[in-house]
Amino acid sequence: MFPKKGERGYIRGKKIKYLLLALLLAILILAFFLTGFFITGDTKNIFSILAVLTALPFANMITVYAAIFPYQAPCQEEYDKVAEAAGEGLFCTELVVTCGNMKNIYLPYVYVEKDMVLAYSPTKNIRSEKYEEYLSGMLGANRLQLKVKVFTQLTPFIRRLKDMEHIPENQADEKHLEAAAVMKGLAI
Repeated sequence: MFPKKGERGYIRGKKIKYLLLALLLAILILAFFLTGFFITGDTKNIFSILAVLTALPFANMITVYAAIFPYQAPCQEEYDKVAEAAGEGLFCTELVVTCGNMKNIYLPYVYVEKDMVLAYSPTKNIRSEKYEEYLSGMLGANRLQLKVKVFTQLTPFIRRLKDMEHIPENQADEKHLEAAAVMKGLAI
C-alpha cells in the first residue's frame, strides 16, 4: 500500500502513515486515561500507566513525522529527467538522511555507480563536503569503500548521470546492492 524506502511516493506515504498512527495512539492514550478515571475516580490506576506507556510510541511517531514534514517529493517532470538519465542503474529517490550532529539532508536522488555514490540535494547553504565525508564514513563502516559526491545543483548531477556507464540493477554485484541498501538504511 505504501511505497518502500527509496521509491517514488515514499515521503508522502510515510507522512500519511505516521500521522494516522499518531492520531490513533493519541485517541488510545485519551481512552486509557478517561477509562481509568471514570472507573476508579482517580488517576492512580493501571489505565494511567497504559496511557503513559502508549505515549512512548506516540512520541516516536510525532518525532519522525516532524523530521520528514518539511520535505516533499520532487515534481514528476524533474523525476522523469533524472530517471531517464539514470537508466536502469541502482537509483533511489526521496531519502531524508539524519547525520548525527549535522542538519538532516534531503536527497531526492541517489545513484550508485561503479566506484562511487552520486547524490543530489536541493538543500540550500550546505557544505556538501561534510555530508560526503559523513556518508562515505557510513559506507566505510559497512566495509564499502566508495566515494560519495553530493551535488547541490540538478543540471550537473543529470549531466554526470548521462555521461557515465550504467550498470543495470539486475546485473549489479553485491557491493553495489549493499551500498544502495546502506544509503536507504541511513534514511528516515
